[in-house]
Amino acid sequence: MDFYTVTPCRICDTRLSPNGPFAGPAQAAVTDREYAVASSPCMASVTSAAAYSINATVIPSGPMGFLTLWPSGQSRPTVSTLNALDGAITSNAAILIEGGMNAAIQAFTTDQQMRGLDINGVFKAQNR
Repeated sequence: MDFYTVTPCRICDTRLSPNGPFAGPAQAAVTDREYAVASSPCMASVTSAAAYSINATVIPSGPMGFLTLWPSGQSRPTVSTLNALDGAITSNAAILIEGGMNAAIQAFTTDQQMRGLDINGVFKAQNR
C-alpha cells in the first residue's frame, strides 16, 4: 500500500444546518451513524482508496464516554477512536480500512455530541 496525502477536506460537520447526510443533527447517545465517504464533498480525494486517514473531532454536550469509527457493513469493534470523559472538545487521528459498503464508515457514540470528520490522506494499492 502507498500513502497519498490529500488537501484536508471535511467529510461531515454535524454543527451545520440544514440537517443532512454530512451535516446536522448532533448524534444522539448510544446510536450509530453512517457516512458515505465516496459521496461526501471529498469524493475526488477518495477514489479507489483502500483505507482513509481521518481526523475525528467531537464537541460533546457534556462528559462523553467514547466515539468509535469503523468500516460500514462490519461489526463494531470493541475499541474507541477517542474519549472525552471531561466533556472537552477532543480530536484524534484514525486509519480506517475502506472495506465498508458504498465506501462508507460508521460512527458510534456513547453520549450525544456534535462531530467533524476530516480526511487528510488515503492508502491505495501499489502501482508497480
